[in-house]
Amino acid sequence: VGGSSPSLQCFAARLAAGMPLTIAIFGSSITAGHMQKQAERFPSQLGRQLQQRFPNVTVAAYGYPGASAEFMRACHTAMLPVSADLYIIELTDNFMSSKWPAVREAGQTIE
Repeated sequence: VGGSSPSLQCFAARLAAGMPLTIAIFGSSITAGHMQKQAERFPSQLGRQLQQRFPNVTVAAYGYPGASAEFMRACHTAMLPVSADLYIIELTDNFMSSKWPAVREAGQTIE
């Protein structure tokens, strides 16, 4: 993974070695799969696609419909597992009405 962070390079190496890995997706209604069947939700689809090539990968979804950037910034430490190997933050539709500087700031503080 050229040019990426050392932690992402480590994740890629562990993935290639077939080690068990957990990906946690934190987001709003898209992550939660609002009004979709479990199999149609994007975390479920991602998990199936990854497991075809990397059977030791687990994808866990932590979706909160209506969540704002401020909510995610304030609550992410209480709502995400500390044991995940990779975190994906979904920031989409609920932020269109937010003030963009506040969204940008909230996204930068989630590590």
